[in-house]
Amino acid sequence: MKGQAPYYTFYAERIKEEVNIPVISVGGIRDISALTKILNESSIDYFALSRPLVCESNLIKRWSEGNTEPSKCISCGKCSGFGKTICVFNRK
Repeated sequence: MKGQAPYYTFYAERIKEEVNIPVISVGGIRDISALTKILNESSIDYFALSRPLVCESNLIKRWSEGNTEPSKCISCGKCSGFGKTICVFNRK
């Protein structure tokens, strides 16, 4: 996987083994190859892409159109504050 590895996938997989409801993996999914690997090699049902989508609202469209570069999100944690959710790299 390129970039930072998804960090809660292991736990999501363990939870999925114990429950009969959909499980969402969160945390560190910034790369389509990582997402595809999880999709193909686990029983996880859904993915959360919160920060990457704050950084790039068109990320899924970009990936589906063939530009599979990882998200520009660097997980700086500065995407919320002052009552707004906005990426510090996309201020206008």
